[in-house]
Amino acid sequence: MEYALDGAWTTLEGELAMRDGTPDGLAAEVTLLLDGAPLAAYRVDASDAGVPLKVLTEGADVLTVQAVAVEGECATDPLPYLVFADTYVAP
Repeated sequence: MEYALDGAWTTLEGELAMRDGTPDGLAAEVTLLLDGAPLAAYRVDASDAGVPLKVLTEGADVLTVQAVAVEGECATDPLPYLVFADTYVAP
């Protein structure tokens, strides 16, 4: 997924988590990229309450979130398993 920041934000802070209904045993490697360059990587699994994240985004135009399953199996679902919980961007 891509999010337009348009250089207007300095910080992204909150938590990464798996939503209710995620298959048991599923774990993902989540990579955040700013303007195509890797910024941070996190491991998130279905049993986590949430993984804290705080990244500087100052001057960036696009935030890209990539997630790849590294354990367990995904099922067909119309909604993504990964969610940002209590997350905000600051100017």
